[in-house]
Amino acid sequence: MSGQAKIEPEQTYRKFIDDLARKLPKFKPLDIFLKLGTADQTARISSFSFSEDNLPSDPRTIDVSSLENELKKQTAHQLLIIEDVTPGVVAILGGYWSVDPQFFLDFLDSTTSDASLDSQSVCDALTPIPWFRLANVRDHLPPLPSTAHNAKHVNLQFIGSREYHPEDPSKDPIKLPDRLESRTKNGITRVAGGCNPIPHEGKRFNPLAFIRQTAAAWFDGGDTHSIWRYGGSQVYLPPNAANRTPRHNSS
Repeated sequence: MSGQAKIEPEQTYRKFIDDLARKLPKFKPLDIFLKLGTADQTARISSFSFSEDNLPSDPRTIDVSSLENELKKQTAHQLLIIEDVTPGVVAILGGYWSVDPQFFLDFLDSTTSDASLDSQSVCDALTPIPWFRLANVRDHLPPLPSTAHNAKHVNLQFIGSREYHPEDPSKDPIKLPDRLESRTKNGITRVAGGCNPIPHEGKRFNPLAFIRQTAAAWFDGGDTHSIWRYGGSQVYLPPNAANRTPRHNSS
């Protein structure tokens, strides 16, 4: 009909998730996440394009403010790597690339709590899914093999170690609590377990945090014989404890 305002793909995807969450409660965490008011500028986006010989280009940084215009170009064989994805980025990617919402839901790794959505902070309604407790079993059930075979994304969950050093090297090692929590800039809470090594022969060792990390990758393509055009990978940076100097372990 003439005279009607054009609905942008981002708005269409937000409405789609809102309607989906009303029908299927398991998508409620994603619906809540899309309604968070976090600043989209916290996300970092790197873009790669591939030639006909499957050679990747040099990485190119994309500002969040220009992401929508970038997707409108419909560049063939484009790969995006996104760190600390935000609600706005999810809505834009989902709208322009028709991304399966299960991809974003798996990556959030969150469930809904009993907090009221009418509270001042909507993100209080999201809590990390327990990995090693017999709670919320429904959130842990893997997809059926037939469903997994047709999925266009993979979600990886793993534990990464992070060593903590005191700001002053001359001081004794700090002591970490059994559980560390850190809310990312995009409003999602990430957790880690603290480990304080037992002193040996009078020597104390720096503590370790074993951090729950998540990475996910999605590619389009209708079946196993089709060539992908667009792809996206999401990662979260590990949480930093306040007033501590972290250092990654390498192996």
